[in-house]
Amino acid sequence: QTLSAIITSASVVPLINFFTPRVGAANAYILVAAPFSFIFAIGAGVLAKAAEPYDTQEANRPARPGSAPTLGDMLNSVVTNSQLLVYILAQTLSMIAMMGSMGIATYYFMYVLGNFTLMAVSMTATTIFGFFAALIGPRIGHKLGKKNAIVFGLFGSALASVAITFFASSSAVVYVVISCVRSIFMYSYTCFGPNYVIDAAEYGFYKTGKDNRTVAMAMNNIPIKIGFALGGAVGTFGLALIGYQAGMTATPEFITKFMWIFGGIPAVCYFLASLVMLFGYKITDEEAAMYARENAARLAAAAEAPKA
Repeated sequence: QTLSAIITSASVVPLINFFTPRVGAANAYILVAAPFSFIFAIGAGVLAKAAEPYDTQEANRPARPGSAPTLGDMLNSVVTNSQLLVYILAQTLSMIAMMGSMGIATYYFMYVLGNFTLMAVSMTATTIFGFFAALIGPRIGHKLGKKNAIVFGLFGSALASVAITFFASSSAVVYVVISCVRSIFMYSYTCFGPNYVIDAAEYGFYKTGKDNRTVAMAMNNIPIKIGFALGGAVGTFGLALIGYQAGMTATPEFITKFMWIFGGIPAVCYFLASLVMLFGYKITDEEAAMYARENAARLAAAAEAPKA
């Protein structure tokens, strides 16, 4: 995965620049995206084929009428589970911050730094460093514990975004260095993967006695979807608000305003997310283990009851 990300980061922008004078900017993006989409489809097909022998139990299991969770089930699993609600809110803010800055990164290189090709260099450098960040961040996270790790990671990401706002407007090197540091903060809590929502789901089952864990865990993708939608909208609206026009010459005033959108808004979102987790998320690692243990015992007792 890291190798493919490095290759993609290093090749996409140069390929777009190569095709743009020949076929135009819009067609250049299509010509570059199409082969990558084809490669992705092949990879997905190979992965599905390789996983097929291990999916027989699910494939042969008879469908149960009404087993699919409804929208009401999903909403109920959230509104009745305070810890799941807190986590989803924090993750949504985090994803808005991430997608908001990623959505307008192209404009940063084109109009602030004035060199679109630096984007390929930046992406390649941060991707390579991401391999090391993936080794460093989890060590920090495991020492802090899940809650402290996500608070630390989100607050650190906020500080990194503030640094980008004030110091990255004139140097791609500064931007790359700050982005690399931010990736360490990110990996310090993303190393736990879906464990936050799993713990919240176990918490809900333990408190209510209703096993909505599967539905609750299905909500893990909601922040990503909201982040894509609102993050992109924030970036687009922000550009319109500061007077962006295609092909314009960036003035110092425009650059200053742009950096507040590029780094300032994500910083606010990350900071709010860290506060939400700090004051709203109450599940400790010890409590999470206890919830899972008690829930397993409850299910085992229920399974044995008919035999008595």
